[in-house]
Amino acid sequence: MFHSSKDEIKTVEFKVHGMTCSHCTNRVKKVIKDLSGVKKVSISLDSVMVSAMYSQNDVDMNTIKDAIVNAGYEVL
Repeated sequence: MFHSSKDEIKTVEFKVHGMTCSHCTNRVKKVIKDLSGVKKVSISLDSVMVSAMYSQNDVDMNTIKDAIVNAGYEVL
């Protein structure tokens, strides 16, 4: 896929309620990584924070948030 020179990589962080184990973090990581344009996902179970690096030309933060919610978790 061709990206214009204006392709900006952004990072978004969400606090996610309901992640209580490694199974939860793996599920959240998978649904985010399955989105086109997501470059990297980091999750801290201790702080229940999810960080995603993405190409704003391919995906936006609301789509990432919706993926987390659709997986059964609450984004605070």
